[in-house]
Amino acid sequence: MYQLVQVNDDLYVLPKSALGIGCLSKTTEEIALVKFPLWEEWKQGRLRHLLSESRKLFPWNQPEDEKFVLLEGIPRIVGCRAGDVISLVEQDSSGERPLSPWKKGQKCPVALTPNEIFALWEQTRIILRFQLIEKKVDKLGKRERDLVLFLAREGRDKELYQFVSQLTPADTVELRLFLI
Repeated sequence: MYQLVQVNDDLYVLPKSALGIGCLSKTTEEIALVKFPLWEEWKQGRLRHLLSESRKLFPWNQPEDEKFVLLEGIPRIVGCRAGDVISLVEQDSSGERPLSPWKKGQKCPVALTPNEIFALWEQTRIILRFQLIEKKVDKLGKRERDLVLFLAREGRDKELYQFVSQLTPADTVELRLFLI
């Protein structure tokens, strides 16, 4: 399966697995292990890398009134440009369904933006990190364990690290090494 990604007016076709959307992949494995201070830099660099290895589409260069395929697969996304508007249609074995038109300079209705990808990665990161942290809190008291898990569930890494730093080092070695 593939996903369209829009950066400004450019469209790219990327495998969903490379983006880490809806499946375990190299990207999702890396997401859980990226340390908080490096997170912003990592996600920008990862997306830049994925885009550099992807196929770029030029829908605004297509001839007017001629259909062209934006995304192969089931369903297939087909476009037809008329001036500064591309009409989009989803095609599958049951026929065609019109989609919202894409106006030049606006967001493509069938593509993800970098910010949408980053939000999906952030959700994935919180879930995966919570699962890993959950395995490292068995030596903590109930109150400390509950607070650590609450902060992890909320994705509040900075506060989590500050709190864990105040606890007895012997009880938090694995957790500290994971968070640093």
